[in-house]
Amino acid sequence: MRIVASYDLGALGPAQSEPILYYWSRYYSVPGLALWAALALAMIVSRANRTREVLLVLVPVLLVSLVWWTVARIFKPIPSDREAIGVTVLSLAVGSALLWLLGPVIASCTRRRALVLALTVTLGAALVGVVSVTDLSRQTIGLPLLLSSLAPAMVLSYAGAGWMSRRTYRPIRFALLLAAWTVALSAVALPLGFFLVSALTGTWPSEILPLLAMFLLAGAIAGACVVLISLSFLFVGLRSPLLRPRLFACLGWNPDAQVPRTE
Repeated sequence: MRIVASYDLGALGPAQSEPILYYWSRYYSVPGLALWAALALAMIVSRANRTREVLLVLVPVLLVSLVWWTVARIFKPIPSDREAIGVTVLSLAVGSALLWLLGPVIASCTRRRALVLALTVTLGAALVGVVSVTDLSRQTIGLPLLLSSLAPAMVLSYAGAGWMSRRTYRPIRFALLLAAWTVALSAVALPLGFFLVSALTGTWPSEILPLLAMFLLAGAIAGACVVLISLSFLFVGLRSPLLRPRLFACLGWNPDAQVPRTE
């Protein structure tokens, strides 16, 4: 692409500027292409996912993407905000999908290793999302902080809801617990991440309490959005004969019973 600025300046200067060459590839127009590639790779490489039913995991990802596209069309955010929020939503959706796709591997680990692996998967998806952002402007520079806070909150909310449902499992109760844990952990994780970055960089804000309240509120709102992502996967997963046992196995429940096993 050759860009030339033109304006008639008369005797003050030339009418055209020096040409600027900008190289544009077609894949730049595909948001989060690396995230879609990671999702496809997880579906192809694992032998347990080589079945038609695993395509159901794409339904929540496409639904979440469609909802964000609709919201962006209505409110029309500035391009940098639209790219940052879009990558955040897609990163969390793909990270959640990867957890369901890698369920057999996670379930085969000990609880501690399973938690570490799940956190690694979601943070890896977040990292891929951050790298895919081509405009690291002032508006998008907070993207790593947002994703590194929300991705662990999403994983830990499953662990918290699963632990509280270890004796009695009911789908609606589990969904409500998952939502409560997600909002609470997101509200705590976002300000913790901000103050951790401030401590590492040595740039403390002058008014901590108002900023803390703002980040708590922002974290809770972001957590409510993450809830929609998690519940969309839960709705599909609990109705799938392929995905439902994976959730039960990862949480240490008996997949053939409505009541989880206790230790």
